[in-house]
Amino acid sequence: LPIGFRFRPTDEELLLHYLRRKALACPLPAGIIPDADLARLPSLKTPCA
Repeated sequence: LPIGFRFRPTDEELLLHYLRRKALACPLPAGIIPDADLARLPSLKTPCA
């Protein structure tokens, strides 16, 4: 990629090119987006407003 390249996908691009393919267990266009198991992370405690 050229220097200064910015990755700013739209919601539509994320849904069509990544999340949909991931949900259907299809090959992903790039393997550079890591998976995170959020269930294994400690819960965040946010103060009530």
